[in-house]
Amino acid sequence: MREHPVALPLDRMQCRYGGRDTVVRDRVTPVLRMVVYLDSAYCTPCALDRMRQWNGLIADAARYKGRLRYVFIAAPRPEQTEDTYFSIDDSQLDSPVYVDTAYAMRSANPHLPDGNEYHSFLIDAEGNVLFVGNPLSGESLKKLFNKAIRSNIY
Repeated sequence: MREHPVALPLDRMQCRYGGRDTVVRDRVTPVLRMVVYLDSAYCTPCALDRMRQWNGLIADAARYKGRLRYVFIAAPRPEQTEDTYFSIDDSQLDSPVYVDTAYAMRSANPHLPDGNEYHSFLIDAEGNVLFVGNPLSGESLKKLFNKAIRSNIY
């Protein structure tokens, strides 16, 4: 994944937060983005039901004063689109979720591996991958994640 920068075509996706469509404007340009990509190969509404588990890490990011941003992207199968919107609205996630019904993320990044374990990653402002994995999966991944943040944000 480190061979190719990751493009985030967020302008081609609808954004939801708090049960409404929204537009995200950064007051501070993020130095790092933690991307969590839920692609159509999996049950997107099922995954969204567990998204509130990220709230601790999202709250912890406040200490970086906007330089670390979480980007959640859901790319549901067409038959799951309506359920995906309901799941986003009910998820209690303290972050906007981008809904990628046009599969812009996949078309902009054909190099992304298919495995779900590769769909959580930390990137810098140029899209270079700095860390791959879900820091919620275990303490060792969380420590590596925090180390990657500290070594790239200051």
